[in-house]
Amino acid sequence: MNPLECYRQTEAQGENPVQLVVLLYRQLIKDLQGALEAMQAGQVERRTAEIDHAMVVLAQLQGTLNKEKGGEVAINLGRFYDLLRASLVEAQCTVNQRILQDQIANLLTLHEAWIEVAQSQTASEKSRPPAAPRDASGEIHINADWKA
Repeated sequence: MNPLECYRQTEAQGENPVQLVVLLYRQLIKDLQGALEAMQAGQVERRTAEIDHAMVVLAQLQGTLNKEKGGEVAINLGRFYDLLRASLVEAQCTVNQRILQDQIANLLTLHEAWIEVAQSQTASEKSRPPAAPRDASGEIHINADWKA
């Protein structure tokens, strides 16, 4: 399944899309760490594959930005993603390990921030009353057999 479809299904099921963002960041970091290892080992094909996959994940992250709801944060993330994409192209073309190291550090910081957002959403969801149970068709199911 492609990342966009996964995101849409997660959103449609009422799941927390922030958790998917956390997973995408984790994958992006993993890809760049793999690219760095490949660069250090002189493995051009692996480096290229890792950076290519990182670009796909980055496109997914950028494509899911909601600039209306996200406001300035979403706009700034969009700019960061543009700069990250340019940096990855530069790192690939110049075989520059430092660029990858710097971008991994940046992504680790953002990953931690997204984890905090996910945790705060989870905490606020736990304080809400549970949603009414639904049957397979999505209809609300109320058990009328209860007794006081």
